[in-house]
Amino acid sequence: FDTLFELANTDLLPLITGLAIQPDYPEVQLQTAEIYHHENRYGRLLATLDRLQDSVGPEATPVRADVLQGIAMRHAGRFAEAQKNFVRAIGKDPADASLHLEMASLMLESGNLDEAKLALATALSIDPNSLQRDNWAERFHEQQERLALQQQAIEAATDLEGFPASRVPKLLHFVVVYGKSAQIYTPTVKVQA
Repeated sequence: FDTLFELANTDLLPLITGLAIQPDYPEVQLQTAEIYHHENRYGRLLATLDRLQDSVGPEATPVRADVLQGIAMRHAGRFAEAQKNFVRAIGKDPADASLHLEMASLMLESGNLDEAKLALATALSIDPNSLQRDNWAERFHEQQERLALQQQAIEAATDLEGFPASRVPKLLHFVVVYGKSAQIYTPTVKVQA
């Protein structure tokens, strides 16, 4: 926040005040983490949840905290750590279909299709309507489209001749960001290593 005025006009002010008065109060920390999640401030979310986990221990950490930590780790590209958080959450509440959907989403994103299918099947066996809640069906569809675009980018990049290998990651990013409308120039020289 650039100014105290901006901070005062957010939902964070009462929670920050609460954290200042009682910094190790788990309910306030969890609510603060939720707000950080909604604002996509994953670094702050992780710092808040680390402090929560330090004060109560990993096994006493609320399930929602484990989930939020997993989501933040996934956004940071730390898939193994995200998986550990989701596994811990599932261990605490195995009958919550949304936890299995989080795991399926992570496994799909990290390329573990068999594990994604298993987690999705588990979620649907717990609650056949679970995909209808919280836009899960749409989220999985968007993930599949993103993976398809990445695959197209990889295939396009392997067909490039004369394109410097050091530039391929930027090209892949460009194709994924701009999708099918991206025009790829294919020079006629061999790829330089």
